[in-house]
Amino acid sequence: GAYELKQGLLLTWDPADDTDMVVVTLTLNAEVGWLALAVSASGRMIDEHRSKAIVGTPSGLLKRTLNVKDVTSPELSAVIDDVQDLQNASFTRADGETTIRFTY
Repeated sequence: GAYELKQGLLLTWDPADDTDMVVVTLTLNAEVGWLALAVSASGRMIDEHRSKAIVGTPSGLLKRTLNVKDVTSPELSAVIDDVQDLQNASFTRADGETTIRFTY
């Protein structure tokens, strides 16, 4: 499936071949230093009770736990989760786009 979260920000998901996993791709129509996808009980990316996030930077993709203070630089301040179980994780910047992709 696909859903345009806002203009220039596209989330897609597709079943991974012969598994119960899904391939998730988030693409922004701009080259930026980091890109993240997060979920929380409140439905916002970051809330007061911490959110689970996939944060992509040039050094890679990591699952992290975010809270409000992490909004400007999650690579420096967000806690890295103990379990890193993303597969085929990538962060790319090219041709005016930034993309994170992973299988989970």
